[in-house]
Amino acid sequence: MHDPLSIISLQHSLKVWAERSPTHPLLGNAQHIVALAASSAPRHRQAALEEAKFLLQVFPQHETDALHLDLAVIHHVVTLLTGQSTPDRIIIPVYDVGPERAWGHHERQLPFEGVVCPVHLVFIDRGQEPDLRTYVWLVHELVHVVLARHLHLFTEGGRMAAQRVQQWILAGLASDDPVGEQLAVDFQRYWSPHRYQEDWPHEIAVDTICMQLLGPAYAEALHRHYGEGTANISAYLIEPSHIPLELRTQAMIRMGEHLGWGDIMQPLRELQSAWEHQWPEAARASQYRALRDDGLIGEAQRTALSFCEAIGLQPLTPRLLATITEKSGDVKGLAGLELIIAAWWVGRQVPEDEYWAWGERAVRSYADDA
Repeated sequence: MHDPLSIISLQHSLKVWAERSPTHPLLGNAQHIVALAASSAPRHRQAALEEAKFLLQVFPQHETDALHLDLAVIHHVVTLLTGQSTPDRIIIPVYDVGPERAWGHHERQLPFEGVVCPVHLVFIDRGQEPDLRTYVWLVHELVHVVLARHLHLFTEGGRMAAQRVQQWILAGLASDDPVGEQLAVDFQRYWSPHRYQEDWPHEIAVDTICMQLLGPAYAEALHRHYGEGTANISAYLIEPSHIPLELRTQAMIRMGEHLGWGDIMQPLRELQSAWEHQWPEAARASQYRALRDDGLIGEAQRTALSFCEAIGLQPLTPRLLATITEKSGDVKGLAGLELIIAAWWVGRQVPEDEYWAWGERAVRSYADDA
């Protein structure tokens, strides 16, 4: 048996951290987590302390210029999407240097007074030098974090998915066909929205909001990511937590056209056409064609656009893009989303070595302002 974890041991860990790095920008969050665990109800305290110990271990321990950049982007995006002057939830950037590293998000639960305090981990896939062109994926994960409190927005999509499930159940019973029964199970698994967002409606909604925020920068990142990702993996692969790439691409082409970026969608259209020739049998498979439900895709996009309208989120337009690109040379004048969009633009205009020099100036500017 391990000895019960004590408050004193966690407070000692905090003291050591504070002595080593007294200006660390996340030290306050770590102290808040330990304080919450220490003040939790006695019956929950041991579990709360164990969770606090885990969270202290995943905090980035070293204060770096890149960390200041990441925290600035997180602050800008989350406050923009919540309308708050400061982030209203604890978000911890997590860096993994292993071969399987990837962008992602995960919600932890810190027990407190009979309820739980959510703590969001955002996994950032980068090396020592951040490539700001890839930070569209940080925005993607942060939109997931914000939507964690808005499951109610997906009520209509959940109702529509339940109708599809019922239709396939009845079809299977009427014809004694196991295919109909399996499709009912699949619709329930993939199209029913749930809190932890490992479903297709949330993924489409997050993509839609990212297209609102980032426009062509996001579309180009999708094209680059999908082109690399489908070298050996079918774009029609069906998984519970990730929407098939072909279906997701079709949804983004539709949204890009809706937002006025139709010309920017052409590389994605060409990629989609290439997939049809690369995997013709998968493209025509009855299961895939049934699950590729235009009504549910459209409802997920409508949900995202309604969210954007409710918070007064202005989409990136060609005019706004021109304004950002005009000031892209002055990295100090770029905040959060503007910096990511400018990185996309600069990366298209200059040689690679000049782009990296520009990125280094951007990272230093955020550290200087911290």
